[in-house]
Order: sequence, then structure tokens, then C-alpha cells
Amino acid sequence: TSMGFTPLAGLAMGTRCGDIDPAVIPYLVNTADMSINDIDVLMNKKSGILGVSGVSSDFRDVESA
Repeated sequence: TSMGFTPLAGLAMGTRCGDIDPAVIPYLVNTADMSINDIDVLMNKKSGILGVSGVSSDFRDVESA
């Protein structure tokens, strides 16, 4: 398969961010006062289509919004 170490690798998905610059993690820790767990939740559950649209991780909901 073409999967990386975690499901975060590759393209952005419904709630996952996809490939990002690794320097984003220490940046968020230092400037947004986020914990590693907060960043993990952000990248796995609050990014991707949901994060971009602010509506849903489902394109049908985004289209009807």
C-alpha cells in the first residue's frame, strides 16, 4: 500500500489534515499553547474537509450548506 506511518499521511480526508510541514507541531505548542494531545485531535478529528468548510466532513452536507 501507499499508506504512511499513520492515516494522516497523504491527501487531506474528511477530518484528517493529510501531509503537513513537521514544523507546524512545535509552532502550535509554542504560539497557540496547544498540548500534543490537542494537536493530535486537531489533525485527526478537526481538519480536512471539516476544517476547511467549517460545516461537515461530508461533501453532500458541504454542498447543501
